[in-house]
Amino acid sequence: MAMKDSTTMRRSRLAWMCAGALVLAACGQDKPQALAESAKASMAKGDDKAAVVQLKGALQKDPQSTELRLLLGQALLGAGDAVGAEVELSKALEQKADADQVVPLLARALLQRGEHRKLTTAYAQTQLKDKEAQASLLTSVAAAWAAQNEPAKADASLNAALGLVPNFRPALLIRARNLVAKQDFKAAGALLNQVVADNAKFPEAWLLKGELAALNERDVKASEAAYRKALGFDPAYIPAHMALVISRLRENDIPGAKAAAEAAAAALPKHPINLFIEAQIAFASANLPVARERIQKLMPLMPRNVLVLEMAGFIASKTGELTQAESHYTKALQIDPSLELARLGLGDVYLRLSQPAKSLKALEPLIGADARNADALGLAGRAELALGNPTAAGTYFSKASKLSPDNSRLETALALSHLSKGEANTAFTELAAVAAKSKDSVAEQAIYAARVDRREFDAALATVDQ
Repeated sequence: MAMKDSTTMRRSRLAWMCAGALVLAACGQDKPQALAESAKASMAKGDDKAAVVQLKGALQKDPQSTELRLLLGQALLGAGDAVGAEVELSKALEQKADADQVVPLLARALLQRGEHRKLTTAYAQTQLKDKEAQASLLTSVAAAWAAQNEPAKADASLNAALGLVPNFRPALLIRARNLVAKQDFKAAGALLNQVVADNAKFPEAWLLKGELAALNERDVKASEAAYRKALGFDPAYIPAHMALVISRLRENDIPGAKAAAEAAAAALPKHPINLFIEAQIAFASANLPVARERIQKLMPLMPRNVLVLEMAGFIASKTGELTQAESHYTKALQIDPSLELARLGLGDVYLRLSQPAKSLKALEPLIGADARNADALGLAGRAELALGNPTAAGTYFSKASKLSPDNSRLETALALSHLSKGEANTAFTELAAVAAKSKDSVAEQAIYAARVDRREFDAALATVDQ
């Protein structure tokens, strides 16, 4: 009996020792350093969200740790939270973290947030010691210059990056994107093939390959296949999810866009981007109350995101809240003056508010001698007409029509500018030509309105009969 009791006691003691060891191990895992190592392992596996949870727990125990702050910023950036990443990386820099480690990540966070001017102002002249860190920073600076329509500065930054690290993939990717912007699709495609051949698991390159297929080849299937390839490498890659949604919307495929949105929500649960995507789909579906509700939820979360501000402007303009639309567009352009859609929206809003001079001022960067935006030129023509300048209006409409030769609205506007100058025969001849070849009734409506305005009622009725 004594032996049995002794054996039982030994087993009990062993059990308690094992349990104690497990407790100690668990306690060890709760130590900041152990959590940091665990987070690094999660990040190495591509699970940045798990790393964020681990690092936030570690920082609660050691809030002064520069290493933990830097790792959290990196994990947040990888998880798609550029706002949180900027906050944590800025704190790490304040805590005297190594600039070579922090600044390239901080620049990427600013780039993802669309803070292009802030990025170039803060870091265009920064010099880091490590070559690869400096190349990374210069690449982000180049992208920010390109977004601000500063191609010479963008090229200079890219050349400097590639001079430090030849064949630096992110720099090559930005160069390819710049070639696409210049419509040099052949050179862009060759460069992209070089990038993915060197490292096929580069989602950013596959995203651009998809955009190139859509722009140059008009091949929707190929472009969407490239976007899916990007998501195969990184299921949480937000730009590829956005591209798939937009691609389906361009094809007027609302169910397809909703399916793409569901895939994004599954990969990025609770991410603010889902509200933005839902707002886009609702707007495209003419469901303005839902679009407005989604964007209003999103704005406090991303108050300086230019895409969110643009979308808020579109919705407010569509619902007739013109003063609110003006506010959203103006704020977006203060953050990033290169936003063409916001500038077009603001020009249109000022016209609708009967402020044509302000419309021309807003459109100024898009209507210069080298203007390539037909919509901006068309708006400028309307503004000049409203100001009583038919000759200037005709010049803008003529340029716009050349850029968009099949646009019946622009051709109609050009004809009406002749009418404003007293050239009635020319105007009605041009309007009749537009009406004859156009599938819509814009020109016919213009003829009818012009005839009524001239009190030529028989001719107006003949237009109705026609």
